[in-house]
Amino acid sequence: MIHRAGTEIVNWYLLEEDGRVTIVDTGCPGYRPQLEEALQQIGRTIDDVEAVVLTHAHIDHVGFAQALQDQRGTPVFAHQAEVPQATTGKAPKTEGSVLGAMRHRTGRKVIFHIVRNGGARPPKVSRVESFVDGAELDVPGHPRAIHTPGHSPGHCVLHVAAEGALFAGDALCGWNTVTGRPGPILPPPAFSNSMQRARASLERIAAIDAQTLYYGHGDPWTGGTAAAVAEARSREAEG
Repeated sequence: MIHRAGTEIVNWYLLEEDGRVTIVDTGCPGYRPQLEEALQQIGRTIDDVEAVVLTHAHIDHVGFAQALQDQRGTPVFAHQAEVPQATTGKAPKTEGSVLGAMRHRTGRKVIFHIVRNGGARPPKVSRVESFVDGAELDVPGHPRAIHTPGHSPGHCVLHVAAEGALFAGDALCGWNTVTGRPGPILPPPAFSNSMQRARASLERIAAIDAQTLYYGHGDPWTGGTAAAVAEARSREAEG
């Protein structure tokens, strides 16, 4: 079972298998109070949470991972190339300027939302267990990690074959986080480490057999990976 939580700006997810739960990303740091209610909606409690898996280590995905680790000792997993940012809070330089994003109403809304929800100080995780490309993680739901760099160096999408699902993180977004226009699209240069690598990673996403994509930003896409990638490619000029 997959349960979506978060806000209209940022999503995070519960992945449940046989009563055990993996949290996929943890939204913004200020989202911690959402956890118990989200668990209650699927009939689970905090005691059922066994792991946090990060698609990548940006502020709005690391979120409350450290708080949960402090409170419960919950293990946190990330690709080996994301560990430096996850543990220090220092993000690689992006290709574009955040000031450019701020010229758009939606861009300002996204940035201010993250700041208001604890993002003024980038969160860190003291202990991160690393994985590599292609690893099937020994956590509830057993997601398989596929390295899709570009938005960040160690970004991974997470394929849950039993659910016909792909946690896309920010390899693709469900709407343009600068202009607000809906539909699958690459994150803009203002928020990405390498657009060239992000475009190359689309090949890997298109090859995955998954019908439903769960984004870090936007409503789930139910038209399959190939169609999502095709639409994203058609919109590259939007930046």
